[in-house]
Amino acid sequence: MPLKCQICGEDRPLPFLFTPCQHVFHTECLGEWLDGKDERVCPVCREECDTDTCIRVKPETPQPESAEDVTVADSTRSFDPLTMSILRNPSYTMASGVKDLKEEVDKSSPSISKTLDRLVDRVNKASGIVLSRYARELYASGMPALAMSIIEKYGSSLDVCTKCAYLVQTIAEEIEDDSCMFALHDSGVCETLMHSMHDHGYPPSLCVPVLAAVGAIAFTEGIPDAMICSPVKQGREAMYKYAVVALMAHPADPLVVKAASYYLALLLNVFTRQAEEYLCQAPLVQTVVQCAETSLPLPDSLDTLCQLFECLTHYAAKAFPMVYDAGAHVTALHMLKAHPECVDRCHWACAFLTTLVTQAEEEEREEEVVTAIVQAGAIPLLLAVLDGHADNAEVLEACLNTLASLMSEDTAPTLFEAGTHVKALKAREAYPDHTELAKTVCRHIGRMAEEHEDSLYPLLHLGTVPMAKRVIEDHTEDAEAVMLAMSLIDRLKDTEPEDETKAHLFETECHDLAIRVLKAYPHPAEEALASVAAAATILWNM
Repeated sequence: MPLKCQICGEDRPLPFLFTPCQHVFHTECLGEWLDGKDERVCPVCREECDTDTCIRVKPETPQPESAEDVTVADSTRSFDPLTMSILRNPSYTMASGVKDLKEEVDKSSPSISKTLDRLVDRVNKASGIVLSRYARELYASGMPALAMSIIEKYGSSLDVCTKCAYLVQTIAEEIEDDSCMFALHDSGVCETLMHSMHDHGYPPSLCVPVLAAVGAIAFTEGIPDAMICSPVKQGREAMYKYAVVALMAHPADPLVVKAASYYLALLLNVFTRQAEEYLCQAPLVQTVVQCAETSLPLPDSLDTLCQLFECLTHYAAKAFPMVYDAGAHVTALHMLKAHPECVDRCHWACAFLTTLVTQAEEEEREEEVVTAIVQAGAIPLLLAVLDGHADNAEVLEACLNTLASLMSEDTAPTLFEAGTHVKALKAREAYPDHTELAKTVCRHIGRMAEEHEDSLYPLLHLGTVPMAKRVIEDHTEDAEAVMLAMSLIDRLKDTEPEDETKAHLFETECHDLAIRVLKAYPHPAEEALASVAAAATILWNM
């Protein structure tokens, strides 16, 4: 899917410019547009813009195939029988290869690419413990620092930069040691790789190992904060901006999308104000939605889709209008329809939809968003997920939570007829120690009782009150769980006939329960006020 200039509308293979507001233009088109203009602003959004502040992307040009070409397309390596012969005859070790490289760098040898080939070839033919051993040898031999020196000296060669990035990627992905990851980050190798990718105009062959390496390093807790907050070198952009450009330049390349979305998901967990302004712009949000839609039919896209929807869930909370306007809710439903059996995809689709509706409520657009999601076919898909994952507490919790968020006067009767309240009670019984599921079950049934009055009597006599009572007894220290359970009992106390309901509540010792709640929160904080109020109301009515 080639890039298109937003001035001429064509995808001619010319150099492109990415503006700070994330719009895309041919270099010559934007230059002509700005020439003679009194205001230097983006043609699309009128934000301040100049060619000097844009990031340049070179057009993709087909490379001739050769025997020396190295495959660095994916970090997933399959076992090769040659690894056994390597173990038996380790005459050419990683350490000796790195030593040869150092000597060639010192001599400015033109054959450095062939020496890199030998190391890359060894890595490509290894797997499992052999690959892990190679990674440790490369790290111990100083390959990360050497890669930086090589890129500094031979940086004009895309082939050399790609192979160096691939070796650093191997080290970052195979060594599971936080101290090593912090050392890699502090060495500056991430910046060197990112700048190399930028200087070469974001070719996919280099984007993949660079983003995969930086993403693997960033996976260590604390490092993404440093990547966003660290000072930017003069004449350079922040690293996260380079990652965004790579993703937006190649939204249809599954390997670039996989590596970039992983890194982006990590960064979205550590927003700073400056980063948020850049990462929460409509063009990037639209690109993430587009990447998710494009990835749906692809084989082996599980990790990518989960990462993209992790990004979209962050965006739903931070940039609700952009995500909703981009139709991300429809893409989430497409994922449920395409992969109803996949635990992770179902979990992330439900988490995203729930976050979207929650944020819509804060924006006073809940009715509009719920209607749109329901009209897009959400209810049957979510019911299928509920039936298909009865043995997974996390998916049950996420799905019941989403259904609760979609509960309204229109949808509650349908969900009642489908028996989601019965399935919720069974889920609570099957997983009594799962606090979040307990809260979700109370929330789901509480919303049903609130939106569908005809459900009150059946709910009361299906064991809902004893269930809520057990939730309070099992999770007394969780104020939210107590509040949801007490609110559910409080809602059911209005069930007709009144005398029968009072007798039922008395038989289930709700008065004792209410007294225990009042004793547990003698000086209730804000989160416990609803529980105390519900307990007092129950006692008053009895």
